Amino acid sequence: MIEAVGRPKKVETVQKAVQQLLAEGKAVTSGSVAEAGGVSRQTAFKYLTAMVQREELRLEGAGAGSRYVALAPVREAFEFPTAGLEEHVAVEQIRARSALARRLGPNASKILDYALSELINNAIDHSGAPLVRVALSGPAADAPAARLTVEVIDEGEGAFEHLRRFRRLASALEAVQDLSKGKVTSDPTRHTGQGLFFSARAVDRLSVESGELRWTIDADLDDTALGQIAPRRGTRVVFELAMQTPRVLKDVFDAYSDDDFGFAKTKTWVRLFETGLHFISRSEAKRLCAGLERFEEAVLDFKGVTEVGQGFCDEVFRVWATAHPGTRLFPERMVPAVAHLVERAKR
Repeated sequence: MIEAVGRPKKVETVQKAVQQLLAEGKAVTSGSVAEAGGVSRQTAFKYLTAMVQREELRLEGAGAGSRYVALAPVREAFEFPTAGLEEHVAVEQIRARSALARRLGPNASKILDYALSELINNAIDHSGAPLVRVALSGPAADAPAARLTVEVIDEGEGAFEHLRRFRRLASALEAVQDLSKGKVTSDPTRHTGQGLFFSARAVDRLSVESGELRWTIDADLDDTALGQIAPRRGTRVVFELAMQTPRVLKDVFDAYSDDDFGFAKTKTWVRLFETGLHFISRSEAKRLCAGLERFEEAVLDFKGVTEVGQGFCDEVFRVWATAHPGTRLFPERMVPAVAHLVERAKR
């Protein structure tokens, strides 16, 4: 077949050149690809032809006016009444009808089933909405770096407001802070509070939009972000997943489990608890530590934090740690000035 001709290095070079030209809005031709990729026009033409055969591109025009354009992405939409709905039934129906889901590799397939089940279940049990909508979007044809995008949307109370009301928190921000640790739910008799925590770490990137906040967890970058959005009703969860991801769902569970396979370890980002220009009081420290006693180990990620107060460090690493010897704290990614104060508080 044509795509097997030449070295793999040339395949990658041509694909990157095509992606660059499409991103810049420039015409994709054998000449422009040859120039952008540093290959001959003949080589570019061979690989472009192969991409057309694989339905990654479509050829338009003829002769000197011919050009290659990207195929429109596929979007599949599903809608389910929440009354009496069981999440595994919804996932099975999506599976049966989704062409995109059938193109997933084995790892991505298991992750999709898990994340969809957890998110649909949350909408059924917590949102109070009459409907839950699910949409899958992806490329029209397979490519090495192809990603699936999944949306789960309801128009209920909203995830952050629901948790804030149930736990009597001061704000939606505090609800996000609690969710970041795991083992947090408004219905402890039926839920463990693990679903969102593990889903966010199994996929490549996950965002939760509710009220006026968007909380994003990027597993690829091992980072988080919190942003302001226009007020929205209900909850919209969006996640991205590499269709041939090497990530294994069991490994994600194992990373936060003890020898008895219990959810014993957590990780949260310190900057989610920063309410001022820097940490000057103990109140942020108390919010950070609230609930960590439910775990045997807690990783505190200081990425992006350039300054902390002495009182903050004392509250976390001396006062709280002394009061909760069953939980070990592991600070990481600290700048030298922060590390100095943390070590001083420990001593």
